[in-house]
Amino acid sequence: MNWGKGITIAIIAFMTFIVVLIVNLMSKNVDLEYEDYYMREVSYSDRITAESNGLPFVRTTRVQFTEDALVILLPDDFPAVDSGLVHFYRPDNAGADVRMELTNEKEQFFPIKLFKSGRYEIRMEWTGDGKPYFLKKTVFVQ
Repeated sequence: MNWGKGITIAIIAFMTFIVVLIVNLMSKNVDLEYEDYYMREVSYSDRITAESNGLPFVRTTRVQFTEDALVILLPDDFPAVDSGLVHFYRPDNAGADVRMELTNEKEQFFPIKLFKSGRYEIRMEWTGDGKPYFLKKTVFVQ
């Protein structure tokens, strides 16, 4: 085999690799984390304050699974919830996200049938005692 054939085969192999790579990447589902991403970035200092307020509750807030529910167990020193939201964020599929209201109960029950198996990031955002709070935990649903 001479140099010309080798170079031609190498170029064709490289071009085939690039085409397969492009087709593969174009077929992937890519969702934005938030639709209002830029507006959230403007108020990011508020998020930092909320995260620092919620930091004491990260370790004491627990997540358990029962046969028919995902249960979030809130600690005794958890502040009263004026208004709040629990967002179960699925990084690889926005269609599998679940959003529910946060209540003042120490045990928050969420039906397991709402979730597909895989990794979820629990984002709890609430206000209580006039302060914003934000807490984030990761769980794996079987």
